[in-house]
Amino acid sequence: MPRKLSEIFKKKFNIFPIKVFDIIATAKSLSVMLGAGLTVVAALEILVEQNNDPLKSVLKRVADRVKAGQTFSNSLKSERKIFNSVFISSVEVGERTGTLAQDLERLSVQLERDFTVRNNLKSAMVYPVLVLSIMLVVGFGVAKFVLPKFADTVGSFGTKLPWSTRVVISLAVFFENYGTIFILFFLVLVISAVFLFRQPFTRRFVQPLLLKIPVLNGFIHDANRAILCRSLGTLLDSGIPIQEAFKILENTSFNYVYRQAIKNIELKIAAGQRLKDLLAAYPALFSKMFQNMIGIGESSGEMSKVLFFLAKYFEEKIDVRSKNFSAVFEPVLLLAAGLGVLFLALAVILPIYNITSLVAG
Repeated sequence: MPRKLSEIFKKKFNIFPIKVFDIIATAKSLSVMLGAGLTVVAALEILVEQNNDPLKSVLKRVADRVKAGQTFSNSLKSERKIFNSVFISSVEVGERTGTLAQDLERLSVQLERDFTVRNNLKSAMVYPVLVLSIMLVVGFGVAKFVLPKFADTVGSFGTKLPWSTRVVISLAVFFENYGTIFILFFLVLVISAVFLFRQPFTRRFVQPLLLKIPVLNGFIHDANRAILCRSLGTLLDSGIPIQEAFKILENTSFNYVYRQAIKNIELKIAAGQRLKDLLAAYPALFSKMFQNMIGIGESSGEMSKVLFFLAKYFEEKIDVRSKNFSAVFEPVLLLAAGLGVLFLALAVILPIYNITSLVAG
């Protein structure tokens, strides 16, 4: 009974989530073992032995379903929270065509590239968020524990204070009276914002706003384009028709605006319209260069190659953007921190200088 409760608790609150690179490693390992002639069941049993929970439990459930007579792709459908629609569709096509090993190899490459894109995007944001967080924590600490004592000491002399010192003293009085409440309110606000941002019902409102934020919108656009191109290229390379491929991509993790565009394109592409013309309806999402390259792919019959080229182009663009972003933003943050320290130093030093002059006089 305790074990069942712990498993339910882990599943409910996702304490030990399965990492993306675990899924990539699973796809690669399956590709190698199937290519060497092992059956799906034998390959899954080996992976069950090699992995730890929670992935071990997931793979065991999949292996048990395959042993019971289900196809590999149908067995994966019961684990949609772990294996996305592109993964399941690639396996399904591989089973139909007898090229499961090759399709899993292509899939592992696509998942690895997607992971790299998302990781580069997160890495570009880590440094500024970390520095700003440290500045806020230090600022709250100084305002809560240092400034009130300083305000009492300076105020006892009754001298005229500089405006910077008066500002600091006002902050000190505020934090002395309401500091704990303010910090708790701020933490609750941040936690609530993160929680709401992760909920599906808020994405249709929040994610379009992210595309309007300067600098950040460039990262988001390039990341979504790279993932779209590589995922679509992988599906087409596996032999999936373009309309079915777009239907699969509707359930992939894209920005809400891109997901709506993909859904609309999937509905219209069945009428026989060219993909290039459909993309032209979304110039903010797909540039003229993007549309022209897709047109070349349609005309030459080498759509998957063009998509992989575009994916690589946007991936490299994100890499360059992240390096430039760090190079530009780092001195800006340092300047802001320096100005803050200078302001605080002047607020402390100037009244001490005045008091010293008064005492000396």
